Amino acid sequence: MTSALHGIACLTVEVEPGIGKTRLLLAIEEMARGLGFLPVAVTADEEIRGPFLLARSIFASPDALEATGGTRAEEPIQRVLDALSNQDDPGLERMAPNQKLLRVFDLAAVAFRALAAEQRLVILIDDLQWADEDSLRMLRYTVRVGAASPILLVLAIRPDEIAFVNEAVTLLADMERMGLLRHLRLRRFSQLE
Repeated sequence: MTSALHGIACLTVEVEPGIGKTRLLLAIEEMARGLGFLPVAVTADEEIRGPFLLARSIFASPDALEATGGTRAEEPIQRVLDALSNQDDPGLERMAPNQKLLRVFDLAAVAFRALAAEQRLVILIDDLQWADEDSLRMLRYTVRVGAASPILLVLAIRPDEIAFVNEAVTLLADMERMGLLRHLRLRRFSQLE
C-alpha cells in the first residue's frame, strides 16, 4: 500500500475460512493508519440481515464519526445516517420508493466523497459475502459516480460463497471492468509459514 491514491481502487482478499483473513485486515488497517489514511473497518454478519445494515456500520463507525467531527464532512455523514435510519426530512414521505433509494445512494456517494476529501479513506469490509444487497448496491453506485475520490476498498471474501451473492458478484464485475480491482488469493499456510 502506498500513500498515493488518486481514485477508487479495490483489493479483494480471497481466502477459505480459518486462514486468518480477519488478522490480515487488522494488519492492513494498522498499515493504512500509519500511512495517513482513515481506515473504517466493518464486518458483514451471516445471521443479522437488514436493509443498509453494512452501510450504517460504515457511516456510523467510531472512526468515521470521530474523523468528521467539526469538518465539512460532518453534515453529509449525518444526512446519510438520517436517510438510512428513516429519520430523514418528513416532507419526503410521498416520494416513490425507487426515488428514495436513489436519494440514499446519492447521499452515500456525497458522504464518501466528503470523507475522502478530509482524509484518504480505506474501507475494510470483512465477509463481504454476507453483506446486505442494499449496501452492496450503494457501494456499486458510489464506485460508478465517485471513481475520482481517493478511496481504497479492501474486501475480504470467501470465494466459494461469494458466487451465490448476485449483488456482490455484480459489484466485483463492475470494478473489474473499470480496471479498479486487484485480487489477493491466499492459500492455507503451512506450520512453518
